[in-house]
Amino acid sequence: MANMKKTLAWAVLGLALASCSPSQPSQPSSSQSPASSEGSSLSEDSGSASSSEEISLAPSKQRVEVSLSSSVIPEGSCFFDAAKPTVTFVDEEAGTEEDVTEFKFQTTYTITDKNDSSKTYGAGDVLPHGSYSAKIRYKKAKWTKTVDFTVQQEQIEKASEGNGYYTPSLESLAPYTYQNFSGVETLGGSGMPSSGNVNILVIPVQFNNAKFESSGISEQQVHDVLQEAFFSENENGQDTPWESLHSYYKKASFGRLNIGGDVSSIVTYNADDTTLDGNNTGLAQTITLDAIRQLEEKGELDPTRYDANGDGYIDGIEVIYFTSQSIPTGGFGSEDKSGNLWWNFTTNVNGAKNVKKPGARRIFWSRFDFLTNSYYSSYKDSSGNPIGNRIDGKSVDAHTIIHETGHMMGAPDYY
Repeated sequence: MANMKKTLAWAVLGLALASCSPSQPSQPSSSQSPASSEGSSLSEDSGSASSSEEISLAPSKQRVEVSLSSSVIPEGSCFFDAAKPTVTFVDEEAGTEEDVTEFKFQTTYTITDKNDSSKTYGAGDVLPHGSYSAKIRYKKAKWTKTVDFTVQQEQIEKASEGNGYYTPSLESLAPYTYQNFSGVETLGGSGMPSSGNVNILVIPVQFNNAKFESSGISEQQVHDVLQEAFFSENENGQDTPWESLHSYYKKASFGRLNIGGDVSSIVTYNADDTTLDGNNTGLAQTITLDAIRQLEEKGELDPTRYDANGDGYIDGIEVIYFTSQSIPTGGFGSEDKSGNLWWNFTTNVNGAKNVKKPGARRIFWSRFDFLTNSYYSSYKDSSGNPIGNRIDGKSVDAHTIIHETGHMMGAPDYY
């Protein structure tokens, strides 16, 4: 009986061992992911380890497809802008195709240097020359596709005159001066040229009741102050405390505008300034034309000397007047118009256009006491002597004429 039990036990053990013997591998079901195709990988993450054996699978019915507009792009460009990828999600079961190229937060790009896998870039990063693979992931890498492309090294050509840039001549730029653009230049056309050698006429004007001499200022002093303010070279800073009209614009234009000219003799307007309407700024035009007439009658004026651009008008007339009238409290252009005539401003007069005998057009009207103030009275040279000419201890200051001459050339106010 005992032997029979032993035999039965061994039989059961044998059956158990037989059931543990290896079996043939089963074929994968249709729900398993296909293996990668050449140049791409298609996967649906399952979390299970893949088999080391090569298994032939049917094509997936859901996949991403990628095409590039160019597989060779220039150095210094980025993959997305230069290669211009198109990423399409294909669902054969649903019969749909969807462009997912720029699906935010769903389609991502990783660019890897094929010669150094430690170097990776984003789709918008600038790439150096080399060979790259772009791995495109859709929906957290549920579907992926890898494409290869090349970044080609660019040959940098050194620019030279006529090849990459050109230097225009001053003659070619002549039509593009400020005055030639209608609606841009203040006071319209026929203003003072803004480049080249330009001569202007400076006329000191006084009235019957308000004369330079009666205030202890000689005609020579008037000439010297105006000559310094308008035409001083001031190359070494010893001619005038700051800058003259000439030296300022020569520096500001990098030598392209050279303002010269003449200071005329003093002209007297036959009226007392107390009898003139201070609200009528048009009187500045009347007084200027009368001054031109007087200089012509005395034989002091050759208007052709002051028409550099040949437009038939004197390029610039700057009238510096001596007056007993106070400076307007509101300033020119304020709501209080009283006394605007006794301010400083630029305007046009209606002189005749004539190439053989140029007429008056653009004028600047300014007070003499604005040229001689105490702003620079403390300026002295290395020997301790005052710089430049002085009237009653007041030095020359060209700020006002520099500003207004900008208007003479057409520049508007920006304040």
